Amino acid sequence: MSPFWPRSCRRIRIGHRQLRQLAEAVQSVPRFDVTFRRIEWFRDDVLWLAPEPDDGFRALIATVSAAFPDCPPYGGTFTELVPHLTVGAYTELGRLRDAARVISAPLPVKAAVRAAHLYQGHDAPHTWQALAKLPLGPR
Repeated sequence: MSPFWPRSCRRIRIGHRQLRQLAEAVQSVPRFDVTFRRIEWFRDDVLWLAPEPDDGFRALIATVSAAFPDCPPYGGTFTELVPHLTVGAYTELGRLRDAARVISAPLPVKAAVRAAHLYQGHDAPHTWQALAKLPLGPR
């Protein structure tokens, strides 16, 4: 579980009702395509790829946040959310720089976003598991 996740959301059991509510929210966002053209950084801690355009991800964030207002992304810690694809985080800077060099070669990469995947786990190793694949709506 992310340390940024609000305590009120850490203990939420994802039951049929919550899963149905989440599926409905995700399905209200139309499928979209993105291109990852550039590498970005959050300080020297997080290496990520920037999606272009990012409006589909912003729509997903807004829709899911509206469906679950008591569980804002990152616990509401950040005022501006930046849609991104994390490549590596919070590890040795040299390893992140090596990863940046490796992934820059095949850019740009195009992707079709057709579903959101729900995972559940916490900081202990090997605890994350896939719970659901949630299709986006038609274009």
